[in-house]
Amino acid sequence: MDELDDIFTRGNTLDAKLLTDLIKPYLVIDLDDDNRVVLNEAGYELTAENQILLYLLSRKALLKKGLIDEEGITPATIISLSGLKGGTVHPALKSLRTKGLVTTRNSLYIIPNHQLYKLKKRLLKEGEAKDGR
Repeated sequence: MDELDDIFTRGNTLDAKLLTDLIKPYLVIDLDDDNRVVLNEAGYELTAENQILLYLLSRKALLKKGLIDEEGITPATIISLSGLKGGTVHPALKSLRTKGLVTTRNSLYIIPNHQLYKLKKRLLKEGEAKDGR
C-alpha cells in the first residue's frame, strides 16, 4: 500500500454524523407522512438560503437510509415542500450555486459532500446570531 492512498477517495464519502449534527437542530423527517421534512422553530428562523440547504441536506439523509433513489431535487419541488415562493427559491439557489455550496447534476440540485464542513460553520453562525450570542 502506497502512503498516498490515504488521501484518495471515491465518491466523496458522506460523513453521516456530521450530516446528522447539521440537520438535527432544525428539522425532523416524518416517515409516516411520505418522508416529509418538518422544520422546527429554529429551522423556520433561518434565512431562506439556509432553509433550502436543510431541504437539500435532508435528501442526503433520505438517500443514505435508502428511502429515496435520487438525492437531487428540482427548484419546483423545493418550492412545493418548503412553502417558500419561487421568487425566493430561484435567486437563493443561484446564490448558493455561485458560492459553490450547491451544484446541479442532471438539472437537479445537490450539495456536494465535501461542502458539509462549510455548512456546519454557516448554520452554526446563523444559529448563534439568532440566539443573540
